[in-house]
Amino acid sequence: MKSLILASALFPNIDSGQPRTALGYPGNFTFEGMLYFSLISSSLLDGTATPKTGLPGDWPLVQSYEAGSYNPAYDTQDDGYGLSVSSMCTLKEAGLKVGSGLVPCALYRDFYAVNAGSGSYAINWQAITKPVLWINSALGYGNRQYGADRINSAHPGRCETDEIPGYGHLDLLVNPTAKTDVWSLFIE
Repeated sequence: MKSLILASALFPNIDSGQPRTALGYPGNFTFEGMLYFSLISSSLLDGTATPKTGLPGDWPLVQSYEAGSYNPAYDTQDDGYGLSVSSMCTLKEAGLKVGSGLVPCALYRDFYAVNAGSGSYAINWQAITKPVLWINSALGYGNRQYGADRINSAHPGRCETDEIPGYGHLDLLVNPTAKTDVWSLFIE
């Protein structure tokens, strides 16, 4: 993500070398277009673990990390795109500060194991003794609440779930109105 943010800042309209085949259009994304498409239509792209898992992209995602739209044109320079909930400025700043250290390997191990239902995760579901509120974004993981299901299997009714409409996965953190739209749900 850090490399893509930098490339889109330095060479926004330059050919990224990444084909727009997922959109059914000829040509390659520009660097800026690739940045937007990768956030808006994340589930259509190969993920970082795809070579190891054989699974496409971030396969549990319904659609995206960010809510928005990407409208391809025949000429890649005419593609239209934008975020509808969060600010690209905020995402770029966060991405440049965090870089690639956002998700530790142990978290990915458990994430893929839980979502695949393999049972090879290191989480002791029986040890969860407090009530849990599990919130997903509609465009992120939507109603795919694998961890919540595991908690409720271990302790029926322990985990309450909710879904934020119109939000991508990262919008839960970076949208300016997330404080009221999301985080107010945690306060009784």
